[in-house]
Amino acid sequence: MENHFLKIPPGTQIYRVVEKAGRPAGEWWSDTLPENGKEWREGLAVLDSFNTNGYFVEMTVPKEGLRAWEGKAAGQVENSLKAKNTQGQFLQGGRTQLFIDMGFPANQEALRRMAEELDRPLDGLLVRKSTDWTDHKGLNVPQKVSQGIFLGPGEILEKSTRPKRRDEDEEETKREYRDPKYAE
Repeated sequence: MENHFLKIPPGTQIYRVVEKAGRPAGEWWSDTLPENGKEWREGLAVLDSFNTNGYFVEMTVPKEGLRAWEGKAAGQVENSLKAKNTQGQFLQGGRTQLFIDMGFPANQEALRRMAEELDRPLDGLLVRKSTDWTDHKGLNVPQKVSQGIFLGPGEILEKSTRPKRRDEDEEETKREYRDPKYAE
């Protein structure tokens, strides 16, 4: 499926997974609520550092419809140095998602009218509900296979010999081969 622009029909239920402090009326939505946290995180490629989850909101698309981009979620790899516990996390993606620009004039107008009709601001219409998911943290994080260790002064041996000079190395090679033309 290629990404494409569409008008979401009025009355369609759409869903967004949010954190406790996240904006309920953000840009990324889905036309179905995933069954569990693993499906959500892997299918929509939501890195642990992007969203810790906990809640979802649902919205019924207003009578004017909403304009959105629809497409498959791209895979993600965690490469932020700030994400120490999930460095290297890989999530495949592939699930269909919606990008709804809430600042797009037609969307702004449709949401303004809906809020006006219901006599509440948009964020007041989007009530957070608990996901109760417990299977979504630390998915596909590679195990640390190596660890750098700094040695202390008592753990480091001093070099016992100086490096050989080139002429010394050549003389040693000549003696090892016992070639008659190098005889002394």
